[in-house]
Amino acid sequence: MPDESNPLLVEIGSDGFLTLTLNRPDRLNALNPELLYALRETLEQASTARELKGIILRGAGGNFCAGGDIYIMKEAVDRHNIDTLSPFLSILEETAHTFYTCPLPTLSLVEGIVAGAGIGLALAADIHIAADTARCHFAF
Repeated sequence: MPDESNPLLVEIGSDGFLTLTLNRPDRLNALNPELLYALRETLEQASTARELKGIILRGAGGNFCAGGDIYIMKEAVDRHNIDTLSPFLSILEETAHTFYTCPLPTLSLVEGIVAGAGIGLALAADIHIAADTARCHFAF
């Protein structure tokens, strides 16, 4: 059973591929700082791992990623402090860029909901495979 307290599941298969699973299924794998920092750090470490053949990015619970966590955005609006979103947007951009520039072959497995920044993250991979269930929503 997946560890629901960990926002990113990391598994190295016997085939040499690293599978990274966005693990916030209760929020449709929406991106929050904790998940983004874990993803970026793991991608940076994987970039220099000689034993890896490639990286697969997917989402838990039948959905890829609903984009940025709207609760973070709502909180900033409610507090009348949009400037607090700047660090969140920066780590989001840095993480997608790290995935995009990874020297290893990268693959995104898209199913279910993929929206907003989740689309950007999926498209940062070298290869994208979408299931019949994939539903893309450009929220921005």
